[in-house]
Amino acid sequence: MLKRLILLLPLLVACSTTENLRSRNLYITPQWIRNTLDKEYLGPKIIQTMSPFINEDLLFQGNGVDGFVAFHKGKGTVAWKKNLKNGASSGANIKGQFLYFGSSDGQFYAVNKRTGETLWSFPTQAETLSAPTISDSVVYFLTSTSILYALDVNTGKVLWNYNRREKTALSIRANTTPIVDGNFVYAGFNDGFLVALGRTDGTLKWEKQLTRDTRFRDIDATPVISGNVMYASSYEGGLFAMEKTTGKTLWTFEQGGFAPVTVQDKRIYFSSTNGSVYSLDKDTGKLVWTYKVSKGVPTQPLFYKELILFGESMGSLVVLQALDGKFVKSFTTGEGISARPSWDSETDNVYVMSNHGLLYALELSWRRPQQSWPWETAE
Repeated sequence: MLKRLILLLPLLVACSTTENLRSRNLYITPQWIRNTLDKEYLGPKIIQTMSPFINEDLLFQGNGVDGFVAFHKGKGTVAWKKNLKNGASSGANIKGQFLYFGSSDGQFYAVNKRTGETLWSFPTQAETLSAPTISDSVVYFLTSTSILYALDVNTGKVLWNYNRREKTALSIRANTTPIVDGNFVYAGFNDGFLVALGRTDGTLKWEKQLTRDTRFRDIDATPVISGNVMYASSYEGGLFAMEKTTGKTLWTFEQGGFAPVTVQDKRIYFSSTNGSVYSLDKDTGKLVWTYKVSKGVPTQPLFYKELILFGESMGSLVVLQALDGKFVKSFTTGEGISARPSWDSETDNVYVMSNHGLLYALELSWRRPQQSWPWETAE
């Protein structure tokens, strides 16, 4: 009898867990909502591409209209705001007490993260559309004109730059974030090439073409490195898994993308330009599941407690089960979401920036539905 109970125990636990999940509902509750715009905007629709950036007790958010704002993440009160012509959609990074970001006014900034006071600025004479990378005392970033800069973080002095100007008339308004790994700096460019540069001097070590003879050749998805493998996609040329030191292809997936993949354990979660989210085996690229987005294209997925969260560019925040891609919940912000959601492990809030310029602090919680009395049930 005891032996039979031991054999049945795993099955009973699995059934109990499944029933427990089925008996709960996911609730998404706004903790606060803040407008990042200085005043009402009545111009053409803006795609807000900067993901909320969290550091200590502060939350930083740029918009593509008029500026860059620092919030106290707990209550959403404003710490400071920097007004910038055409705003800042690039994303940010921090080293010590200073925040680094590029803007749409043709400048790259280093500012005090507590006050917003400018330490130095560097004239790029072009938009910066992706977040910078900081390694040791160097900040690396890519401009919309396909120039990659390496600057001294303390002074803004140019250490080196790599110029790969592309003459094509068709280009997506986006850039990759340079990735530093070992002695290499990796970045994708508008001409469809992924390059590996020497970290100290910017010399070309190798290049790999990910797109051929397509309308959009851009590589806008930041490369992601996991172990000795790098994952990168072009807009229309597919997703590639490569040896990071040589660029040798290990496997490919035919759908293109403009957002980085999300790697979690043995899985890759990948948002494609065809409006689908895929879960792939990390080692082989084999398809595990697919979810078709209903409105627009999906942002980079965020892995959150066995769930996958992403925004629809013309729809809502969508929550799926990471294991099988089953729909769980959605939350509407209005005007769509084009920036990857962010999660703060300290407050357990998920932060979402809408295309309308509104920043949301959301609480996600599982609750058992309350039992209703017969007379409270709608007919």
